Amino acid sequence: MMLHGEGIRGVRPWIVTNEEDVWLTRKRGEETVYAFSDLTYGMEGIPAHAGCRFTLKSVKATPETQISVLSQDGGCEWSEDEHGLHITVSNIHTVQFIKTPPLPKNSDSELKRRPYVWGPDWPVAVKITHVQPVAQQPL
Repeated sequence: MMLHGEGIRGVRPWIVTNEEDVWLTRKRGEETVYAFSDLTYGMEGIPAHAGCRFTLKSVKATPETQISVLSQDGGCEWSEDEHGLHITVSNIHTVQFIKTPPLPKNSDSELKRRPYVWGPDWPVAVKITHVQPVAQQPL
């Protein structure tokens, strides 16, 4: 919630719930969509230890569209063509996680502390502002 709460609290599903492995929500009453995707380590062409690339076919950009990663400074590389909205994320976080100190050996507490770690199994949340749904083609 600390990293992605903006894309979780007070949102509704987008016109589609997901596009393959990318899950989508929207802010109620706004033209903002949040896209949640898994990270991959060592992606070619990404200047960070982890990142991802995906294409959204249900989202259309406008001249005011801005795309950024929640909990991270700066935007994302993106482009749009007839195949969809293409987004490339470089995961350069401004949040640092620290390990919790171990419990003393003589502690009676059954509470087990785990260190916080950042890994590719944690999703990334992308904020896409000023967008519209892609018009459905007639059958």
